[in-house]
Amino acid sequence: MDELLNLVLQETQRLCDEGPEAGYEAFVWLTDLREKMMEVLAEQQEALTNEHKAIIRRLLELDPVILGHMQTLKHEAEQGLLRIQQSNKQREAYQQHYDMGSIMFDRKK
Repeated sequence: MDELLNLVLQETQRLCDEGPEAGYEAFVWLTDLREKMMEVLAEQQEALTNEHKAIIRRLLELDPVILGHMQTLKHEAEQGLLRIQQSNKQREAYQQHYDMGSIMFDRKK
């Protein structure tokens, strides 16, 4: 449990320093680590020492910073999706849609 708590704290501090430039995958990995940490803490709640509690308090202090970075990444992703949707709409507006099965030929008699 000590190693896991220290790993989560180190990764959290690193991502606080790097910010959104660390990339979305790093935040996903941190989320997975924190989920494992919560499972371990739930199982071993009675075995928490004052040092463990101090690490958890530090993690709680860093939560708003991490959440802000994650919100920034979310906003960037939303903007990217909007740009893709707009470009698809523009492309569809300029492309003619033909149904190849309905082409008719007129003949002069």
